[in-house]
Amino acid sequence: MFIGEEMGLYTCIDCGAVFDNRFKYSSHRSTHFTKGRKFPERNAKKKIITKICICGKSFDQEVSEKAKKAYIRETCSKTCTNKLIHLRDNKSKVKKIICKNCGISFEIGKRGSSKNCPACNKLNIFKKLKCALHCRNCRKELPYPNESGLCKFCWQEYQKTDKYKKKIRLKLVAAAKKKVKEGTHVGWKTRNIMSYPEKFFQKVLDNNGLKGEYVINKPIPKKNLGLKGACCYFLDFYFDKFKLDLEVDGSQHEFPERKLSDKNRDEALTKNGYKVYRIKWREIRSKAGKEYIKEEINRFLNFLPR
Repeated sequence: MFIGEEMGLYTCIDCGAVFDNRFKYSSHRSTHFTKGRKFPERNAKKKIITKICICGKSFDQEVSEKAKKAYIRETCSKTCTNKLIHLRDNKSKVKKIICKNCGISFEIGKRGSSKNCPACNKLNIFKKLKCALHCRNCRKELPYPNESGLCKFCWQEYQKTDKYKKKIRLKLVAAAKKKVKEGTHVGWKTRNIMSYPEKFFQKVLDNNGLKGEYVINKPIPKKNLGLKGACCYFLDFYFDKFKLDLEVDGSQHEFPERKLSDKNRDEALTKNGYKVYRIKWREIRSKAGKEYIKEEINRFLNFLPR
């Protein structure tokens, strides 16, 4: 039992100090236990030592006079300490070799079997792969060989050009045609789901008494038109009675490549006795869009022979 415990107070037996908290009292008592002990490093006089780190910087540290060598730091930071450890570990493994090609001496590990320096090795690799050492656009030295002969930044700029996009598209088309010939791919098929413009014009044609007179997505093989290829042309709304093809063109038909393919398609169909009528689709949310579509519908109905 502590002195004054009944009153809620704690009195130290050694010095007579009074505490109202038990935790404060226990921490105070621990100071009396450590007073009698001897800590030569704590009690000894301290001195400041200046040392030069492996990175070349000088740093100061406070050390007691009786401190051992193990407690004295040799480096200024953790990164320098890790470098020092790495150097000590690899000191015995590293060996110096003279390059047979250029005669420059270079360091190599025990497991390394290279007879040439890194620069000559790089040259040999570029020669074997038949790649340029410098970027053909900005003439900067390439860090690694590549088929394009461009550095990272020039390659990113080249990928944005139309020339590159066209090249990739042609590659994909050639690969798809090859698969169709080999029989691994069936080829493009017509969609079962109709787009909104097609649904809209279907209702317009039905409301104007043309129901049953047209076929949706009529396939016509290219062979029948005297063209090469195993694919078909799909006509949006084909009127067999008039041999007329009504095409509703979306925004994808505005691309230059698509315009060219549509032109070739229309020429092939007209040569074989087909008529092609194209309507450019616009959104009917605005008043201008609604008026435009109304005019186009009236034009088509007047053009249609009855």
